[in-house]
Amino acid sequence: MTPIEFLQLSLPQREHLMWMDGVYLLSKYQERYALHLYSLYDFMIEVWYEVNKDKIRQITPVLDQQKLDSYLKELSLKDLS
Repeated sequence: MTPIEFLQLSLPQREHLMWMDGVYLLSKYQERYALHLYSLYDFMIEVWYEVNKDKIRQITPVLDQQKLDSYLKELSLKDLS
């Protein structure tokens, strides 16, 4: 599956694939959202989870290196030990 094919799926279909085949990597927080980064097949996806409503609002492929870099800023090597 490619990122473009993934985008053509409905949100419930994307969520199903995320839970079945995705690998959680890390999270960051923005206002009322928890943004989670997952590896799915050979690309990354970003999950927008609205915390106070306990609801996933959006799941999209990460196609922009700058967006991916924003997650890497949150990563600490101390977390790996």
